[in-house]
Amino acid sequence: MLGALPSEEVVVRVQVSVDQQAAVLHFANPSQSLVTVAVEGGSGEALLEDLWPEDEGRNAALLTLLPGAELAKGGRPYGWAQVLCGLREDALSNVPALFAMDGVTANDVVTRVRAKLARGVSAPAASPEDSEGKN
Repeated sequence: MLGALPSEEVVVRVQVSVDQQAAVLHFANPSQSLVTVAVEGGSGEALLEDLWPEDEGRNAALLTLLPGAELAKGGRPYGWAQVLCGLREDALSNVPALFAMDGVTANDVVTRVRAKLARGVSAPAASPEDSEGKN
C-alpha cells in the first residue's frame, strides 16, 4: 500500500479503473533524475510489478539513486516510469536494459494496469500484443 507520501511530492496522480476495481498511481520525483510510482488500491505494488518484462521496480542501480529517506515513503523506480517521464537517457547509464524500451505512453500504462486489475493481478503480465494490440 501507499506509504506516508507527502502531497507536495506527488507530481501526478492517475486513477485507473475497470468494472468495480480501481487503483490510484502516484508518480513522485524524489530526485532530479528519478521518478517513483506508488499504488493505492488494487493489489498494491503487485499491480505494477512486471507491467513490462522483468521490471519489478527493484533494480538495484535505480534504487541507489533514491535518497535514503525515500525508500520508507513507498513507491518504486520502475524502468517504464523513467521512460514515460522522459528520464530514459539518464537511467540508461544505470540500467542498460532500458535501451530496449523505445517508448512508453500513458495509454500503454493505463491499458496494462486495467488488464491486471481485470484479472485480479494473479497471472503474469501478458505481452503487449496479447493485452492491447499494436500501438
